[in-house]
Amino acid sequence: LEWEQSDAEKQEADNFIRKHFIFLNHTNNAPNFEWMCNKIQDMKSRYGISVFILHPWNKLETPEFGKMSETLWIGKCLDHLTNLAKLLDIHIMIQAHPAKPDMKHGNSPPTAYQIAGSAHWFNKPDHIFSLWRPSFQNEDGTRNTEAILNVCKTRYEELGYPRSLNLRMNLDTGCFESFEKEKPKSKKKTQIQKHWNDVDD
Repeated sequence: LEWEQSDAEKQEADNFIRKHFIFLNHTNNAPNFEWMCNKIQDMKSRYGISVFILHPWNKLETPEFGKMSETLWIGKCLDHLTNLAKLLDIHIMIQAHPAKPDMKHGNSPPTAYQIAGSAHWFNKPDHIFSLWRPSFQNEDGTRNTEAILNVCKTRYEELGYPRSLNLRMNLDTGCFESFEKEKPKSKKKTQIQKHWNDVDD
């Protein structure tokens, strides 16, 4: 973590970030979809980016919907980003937050259908991942560092398949690490021993 690094280590980390990352900020902190797409093309031609990450989707200014609904608008946006990724030969990743949890489903991981705005969030992307932490603290009041990474959808088999992985945050590094969760021990059935008087002749 940063507070544990020496000045030389901090400088090395800063140099790595400057070399490999470009941060995109709107001057008025109010980016819209068209502005973002123009900036993606500009960064590809100027810096040769291979990946663009939008974090998060709800930071984009939404237009005033007249005849077009929000669902239709999101669908068109996702289609445009898919075509843009193919045209520029880049990977585009979007972080989108789900709507408020539905108590009907209990304390269960959200699906892409629960992302605020549209069911297109499940239909359009090639791959969908969700990170879910069932609780913020353990029964003893300590911080819960365990989470579940759900691979909700993969369009291409060579890149994976839907599954769930157990993760635990390493508080020393601030990164998630995979781990094997201990399976609950099954209770052994106690064998009832018959007394010699119970044995049939």
